[in-house]
Amino acid sequence: MGVIGKYLKPYTKQVALGVTIKFAGAMFDLVIPFLLGYIVDTAMPQGSKVVLKSGIWMLLCSIGAWVCNVIANKIAVTNTCKMTRDLRLSLFKHITAIPSYERSRISTSSLVSRLTNDTYNVYTFVDKIQRVGIRAPLLIIGGLIFTAAIEPWLALIQLIIVPLMGLTAWLVLRHSFPLFINVQQRVDSLVRTLRENAAGTRVIRALSRTEYEKERFEKVNFGVRNAEVKAGKVMSLTNSVMPLFLNTGLIMVLLIGAYRINAGDSKPGVIIAFLSYFTIILSAVMSIMKIFISWSKGNASAKRIKEVFDIATEGSIEPGVNASEPINTENGVNSSTDEILRFEGITFSYMHINPQPFSGNVSEKVSENVDSNKNELINAVENISFSLNKGETLGILGPTGSGKSTLLQLALRFLIPDKGHIYLNGTDIAGMNVAKLRSYFGVVFQNDALLSGTVKDNISFFRNLPFSDIVSAAKDAQIADFIETLPEKYEARLDIRGANFSGGQKQRILIARALAAKPQILLFDDAESALDYETDRKLRLALKENYPDLTLIVIASRISALAHANKILIIREGKILDSGTHGELVKRCEYYKRLVEIQMGSEVNAS
Repeated sequence: MGVIGKYLKPYTKQVALGVTIKFAGAMFDLVIPFLLGYIVDTAMPQGSKVVLKSGIWMLLCSIGAWVCNVIANKIAVTNTCKMTRDLRLSLFKHITAIPSYERSRISTSSLVSRLTNDTYNVYTFVDKIQRVGIRAPLLIIGGLIFTAAIEPWLALIQLIIVPLMGLTAWLVLRHSFPLFINVQQRVDSLVRTLRENAAGTRVIRALSRTEYEKERFEKVNFGVRNAEVKAGKVMSLTNSVMPLFLNTGLIMVLLIGAYRINAGDSKPGVIIAFLSYFTIILSAVMSIMKIFISWSKGNASAKRIKEVFDIATEGSIEPGVNASEPINTENGVNSSTDEILRFEGITFSYMHINPQPFSGNVSEKVSENVDSNKNELINAVENISFSLNKGETLGILGPTGSGKSTLLQLALRFLIPDKGHIYLNGTDIAGMNVAKLRSYFGVVFQNDALLSGTVKDNISFFRNLPFSDIVSAAKDAQIADFIETLPEKYEARLDIRGANFSGGQKQRILIARALAAKPQILLFDDAESALDYETDRKLRLALKENYPDLTLIVIASRISALAHANKILIIREGKILDSGTHGELVKRCEYYKRLVEIQMGSEVNAS
């Protein structure tokens, strides 16, 4: 629960004010039974005026209790909403800063669930603590003091009943906590299934798998329901056992109270007041039981949220970790003053997650988090070395899954190499500030996203770029002519993921986004697959004429997109199969020559 305390701390004064008002309201509530007993035993024998005066005091106490509770509840809700807002915002910022190499610890669907469902459970718990959790203990303690003062013998009944109720609550909570953890993990699976279906709607319909997906969702949905039912059954014990204790205590108070009145050891008003206090105390205990239900959910959710905060972010990685000295001739490394990027012996392995079947036992950890003892490392790239000078173009070619995109992610430090070093302008990137490092790059990934907003916003990407740079980038990306045909031009709206634009139009907007900030190195990860040959040719001419010092790294499957590169790397199974210019590879690399023949026919240009 440390997460809750951290984000509630800024509102300590408001919470203290709410507690004070709640205390005043509880005192008003506790005075009412005392006045009731006074009216029965003292005021009624003295006449109607005394009864009326006492009744007015009871009414004022009732109004005072109501006003205090309303004000305190309003303060509590305000505090809780602000705390949850801060928590959700901080969690979102932390999630966006989690590096790619740490993402395998918690899945995306689980992160969505923790940001939404878990923060709501925390909100519910904190809200109930302030509104009910403070008032109920005050009523219990005050009620015990009043009852002990007016009728000590009957107070012994409470000293027996209340501990039994507390023991029952502890046993229920002990068994319910892991059940609510299980519920939240099942919700993660539900969110994941929903996201998969939402993202793949067109494919599901095209392949006529709608009924299958309905059955799959129903199975996951039933899993959530069954987990909730199991947790609910355990928590429902409080709803059945607590009234038993309450009614048993009331019966004992009535029987013993009647006996003491008959014997002249007590008065009717005292017994009536005692019954009122007894009801208040046990009702407060019942309220605390309900709070414990929220505590079980809130504590489980807070634990899951803390797991996310415990993951190191890019900002928490200090410059200098795993860094080596800047490359120079003194270190025995030949370095050109024009060299901008160098990979030296880079090896990186992904963790392959071996799925563990769920047996249905709630004590089993049903989590998507990675258990390193049950998984294995699989090499993505191995011993990769190359260098690139300013203004040069590097092409990367290879079959699917050969590690091409991994190289770009390593250069951007989305991934951390297991071995080797990457140098940018002679400096090991492991010793660079992450934001500064990425300011050198412009990137267009395979599955890059367009936001719901204007064309201008998607190109500028909220980087406060001059409008002239946005227009210039759009022209170089060969999308400006199309934008000018739109009624609102650069203020035209894009749907989520650019659904109202064609594939080629979306890709050119992404290229314009990458060019707009005038990067030193431009990374294209299959970024021209949706462009026709003429547009592709114009784009390359624009890059050559307007960005003469731009270093370009291109991952592509089309030979035509790589043929003019200064160097082409052929990657297979994470290793460099061969490297060289188009002409050199055509002459000596059978794999490359075969691709050229397949794509360009029998005419192989080795020039």
